[in-house]
Amino acid sequence: MDQQPPEEERFLRNLLDLADLVHELASTCYDAGCEDVNPNLIHMARNYLAGYDGDVLINTFIRNSGGETDETGDPLKSTATGEYWSEIKNRNEVFFLDHAATIFKNLPIDAKHINAFQVFFTAKDEEGEDIVIDEDKDAIWNIFDSLVKICVKYIHRIREVKYKDTGRGLRPEYVHKYYPKIGVRGLAKIWEIDLPLPGQ
Repeated sequence: MDQQPPEEERFLRNLLDLADLVHELASTCYDAGCEDVNPNLIHMARNYLAGYDGDVLINTFIRNSGGETDETGDPLKSTATGEYWSEIKNRNEVFFLDHAATIFKNLPIDAKHINAFQVFFTAKDEEGEDIVIDEDKDAIWNIFDSLVKICVKYIHRIREVKYKDTGRGLRPEYVHKYYPKIGVRGLAKIWEIDLPLPGQ
């Protein structure tokens, strides 16, 4: 059986796929006369992102997905809840657009590029039709779905599962308490994710 790359590497790959899609959609909007997002800048940002550490990116995304912040407004790792992930699952455009800057905070992505999502979900052509078609919007959501699923698997892996003897048999439990407020098992059911156990 082929071994999948670690979650942090897959997360970076998916983020780069998102950047490629954003570049493509920015070009479509630009060609349709909506010049709010410059495709060349998106391409440069994508190349910069490619050199970033996947572990830093995935942990930043997790921390930014809901929870408490410190006095500077930066998310606290110990309080991350993943509460925004249900809004992604529900395809809540309004919530997403209102919180995109928070989700991408402290990532190497300029605020102007984060604004691209607002442009894509709202841009109209001269006839008042959406420039970005629903299929492309779905592609954005699908990548975000993948990012969330990868995060859940990542947290599961870094928590590390071991078996504990309960007196009535062995029961899996986590060794570490990384992101303690994120309910990995519940999220795995909601997102239909298989979480491997030792020996699998």
